[in-house]
Amino acid sequence: MNYEITIGKRYSKYFGIDITAYCSKGNNLIQVEDMKNVNTGKFSNKGLEVSATGKPIDKLTLRASYSYLHTTLNDLTGAPKNQYFIGASWQALAKLKLNAELRGVGGLYVAKDVETQNYVLLNLKANYMIENAFELFVTLENITDAKYMINMGYDMSGFTAMGGFKVSI
Repeated sequence: MNYEITIGKRYSKYFGIDITAYCSKGNNLIQVEDMKNVNTGKFSNKGLEVSATGKPIDKLTLRASYSYLHTTLNDLTGAPKNQYFIGASWQALAKLKLNAELRGVGGLYVAKDVETQNYVLLNLKANYMIENAFELFVTLENITDAKYMINMGYDMSGFTAMGGFKVSI
């Protein structure tokens, strides 16, 4: 059984907010634990998410969200208790777009012998449009060089820098 309800309000073209509540109850939920599919048995998950988008000026968009999960399972994998996101997108010049985002996770259960994961990621991206069909980009991910794991045995990458181009046909 799953229920979800969202209430949203746009106050103007410059600001909007959404609030979502959800509830999921059941049994026989399958999750991966120690590289094996495991039945969790009976469960009840309840949560709340709040998200907002703002556009204080024409070339700047701000986004933020927070979500909270309460579960009856102490060992539910891949479902953090708390998550937040703060992001900004700025059209700095006609051909240059800059993006920044901060993502935080708290209370992520991975496995019995792994400490509950809590981490913050800072990511930046710049896109420069050379022509209508040709774009250059640079991405910096996990600038804080956070050490974390989402799945048992798979440490996530530390600081990563990438660059490239995109051709649209």
